[in-house]
Amino acid sequence: MNTAAEVTVFAQDAASTAWLRSGGHVHVVRRMDAELLRSAGSFLVLALASRLPEIAEFVTAANHRHRLKGLLVLLDNAAMATWLPQMLDRANLRTLRNCLSHHGAVLPRRVVEAWRVGAQDDLLADVTVSNETLFALTCAMDRIEVPMASIPALKRLSPAQRQHFEVAADGNYVYWPDGDVHLDVDALRVVVDPGHRATAMVEHARHLLDLGQRVRAVRVAHGVRKASVNGVSDRQLRRIESGEFFPRVETLTKLAEAHGLGLSDYLNEIANVATSI
Repeated sequence: MNTAAEVTVFAQDAASTAWLRSGGHVHVVRRMDAELLRSAGSFLVLALASRLPEIAEFVTAANHRHRLKGLLVLLDNAAMATWLPQMLDRANLRTLRNCLSHHGAVLPRRVVEAWRVGAQDDLLADVTVSNETLFALTCAMDRIEVPMASIPALKRLSPAQRQHFEVAADGNYVYWPDGDVHLDVDALRVVVDPGHRATAMVEHARHLLDLGQRVRAVRVAHGVRKASVNGVSDRQLRRIESGEFFPRVETLTKLAEAHGLGLSDYLNEIANVATSI
């Protein structure tokens, strides 16, 4: 029934029916049984803490088959937060690495919508801060731990300011308003994963080279010589065109003037010019 990129979603709470629907990579079901376990691929289960025993058998079976992508447990009330381990034990469910408790519809909707568009690995489900460590969980339920001191923009904030953050409604980033700091999943992975950092550096270099080739192509098309760009040295322009660094806005403005263009028109030409990359 499902492809590897799809996820089957079951919700125990009636409130989710207001927003939960099939579409994209999400298939919504209203019951769970052995046939579903045989025919479907991956599962997201939106559960109620007080009714976990009703779905425990299915959740355990899906988890043993490595097909349970997330168990999102809605806490019936604020006091239930300290009782989650007891509720899992009551249902004879072991604590699962892909289990996440929450209040309301914001978090499960964020996770489901990420799966719907196939962006579960790239969007944030939830973030918390403890002992100067940032703990982030993607919508695919992968945990990322980042020492806050390893992120210069956060290191400059006071301990109190680091505790004051928001997760974007769609999970695109976590935001610290006191320092105007935005971090997405990719920025967090770059800090903790050398392999990801190397890949990001290669991609960054590729973009710089592409930009450099575009700057050169527009310059040649307009017949502008390197030495005729007022305020930009021949060496500086050569380094830009070879992809060594990203030019500042002031430099781009001077390049635009040398081409007889406003900055907006110059940037449009750069964006639309054909290159070999």
